[in-house]
Formats: sequence, C-alpha cells, structure tokens
Amino acid sequence: MVFGSAYYVLWFWMWYRISPSFALAYVIIPFAENIILLACVNWCWHAFINPEDPEDPYVQSITILDGQINVLNEDFHVVHHQYPGGHWEDYVGFRDKHWPEYIKRRATCFTKVHTFLIFFTFLFRDYEELANSFVDLKGEAEGKPMT
Repeated sequence: MVFGSAYYVLWFWMWYRISPSFALAYVIIPFAENIILLACVNWCWHAFINPEDPEDPYVQSITILDGQINVLNEDFHVVHHQYPGGHWEDYVGFRDKHWPEYIKRRATCFTKVHTFLIFFTFLFRDYEELANSFVDLKGEAEGKPMT
C-alpha cells in the first residue's frame, strides 16, 4: 500500500509540474469519482442487517439474481465474503452449494437490478421499487437457485 500510494503521489506530482489543471482534471477528479462510486456500491452490498443476528452474512451481503450488470460475479456478494480467495468464475457454483442456507436464513436477494439502482432507491426513498425487486426465498417453491 505504501508503494502504491507513493507511486500515485509521484504520478500526480509529475503531471502537476507539467500542468496543474491537467493533474486536477485527469488524476485527482477521476480518483475522487472512483472513491465515491465504490463507496455507493459497497454501501449497497452491505445495507441490510438481521437484528436478531447482526453477523448473518446472508442478510448483510446482498445477492442479485439475473442482475443487469454483473461485473466479475460480484452480484453474488455473499460468496465474495465466504470465499475471499475464490475465483469469480466459481461464484455461481459456490452460491449453488450454499443455496439451502440462503433459503433457511432468508438471504437478502434482489432480481433484475444493479447496485446503483438499489442505491438510488434508498437515496430517493423509493422503497416500493426496492420491494418489487426483492426475492422472498421462503416463498420459492422448489428451493433451486434462480439463474
């Protein structure tokens, strides 16, 4: 981290010496934008809690089924925490392996959305839209994973 931070500061300093406005527009602003966007996504992935079991990973990390944009299978965010060293191509298999636990614990699952849509439903308090994309796993008839 120290090396990466030092490299970034040197990169910024090099561009700042050439053109301060370029350094601001093309180094600092994209960096700040990246931090804000990742903070929004990270907050959405962990926006829920089970009051009876705050450590419940199936509630506190969301799962998006049939997501609009599934970058590196991060829509299976519970798996990301269960298998931190796991390869993203294996996430669907890991999700399938634990699917009965998803149902038992009533995991926080949504369908046909993206994390930014979830973020904006919270931001604008459009809880009805959020509820429309929520998947009640206890109501699922066969208990098989959705794709």
